[in-house]
Amino acid sequence: MNRQILLVALAATGAVAIASCSGPADKRAASAERPSAAAAPFAAAQDPLLAAAEPFEALTEQAFDASPAALEAILTEARTKVAPARLRLSPAAAGKLDEITTRLPDLIHRQDRARTALSSMEAYRILVMAQDPATAKAPVPVSLLDYAGFKYSAQLKSRPAAWGAMSASVREARAEWSKISGSVRSNGLKGAFEEALGGMEDGARLKNPALAQYAAATELALVDLLEEHLARR
Repeated sequence: MNRQILLVALAATGAVAIASCSGPADKRAASAERPSAAAAPFAAAQDPLLAAAEPFEALTEQAFDASPAALEAILTEARTKVAPARLRLSPAAAGKLDEITTRLPDLIHRQDRARTALSSMEAYRILVMAQDPATAKAPVPVSLLDYAGFKYSAQLKSRPAAWGAMSASVREARAEWSKISGSVRSNGLKGAFEEALGGMEDGARLKNPALAQYAAATELALVDLLEEHLARR
């Protein structure tokens, strides 16, 4: 089947299709393996990092469509949530985050939408990478797959599209996927994710905007399912 057609089908069927690919072994693993109660306090302690990351993700999603006023409101929320999160960052990471939050108001004011999206996603990356991998709510590579997908999408929407940078973003996604693919017990989910990454690679290589857009949207949808799948284990 043509990869673009397959990706459109995956995007259309969404969670229902992937859920139907999970066999009994997946369900048994989901019910048998739960996060331990002892880990809960540590996960809760990391909430400020995730809470601060969420508005930066929202900025990336809305950077190309929302009004400057709406983007400024999201940035204000992000700054409020960054304050407690900074306590969990290294000095170097905190400094980089400060640079981004200082730069964003000017980017929003000048309606430099591509750089607004990409800068916001870098802030997201700094925050999710600060988590302790042993106690993170979701595996850190899953969050970095989110990062790579959003970055790829922003690079696609740049004018001109940053095809070379998009290929680099897929390589980043491949590297993160290799860290967790062995833990994915659903063959349907694993195959769909491989197909989405392949579509992103082809979209960038062929400079095909439609394929790149479908593939990136599919990858981002599958990241949500991947997080749920791994959280049940």
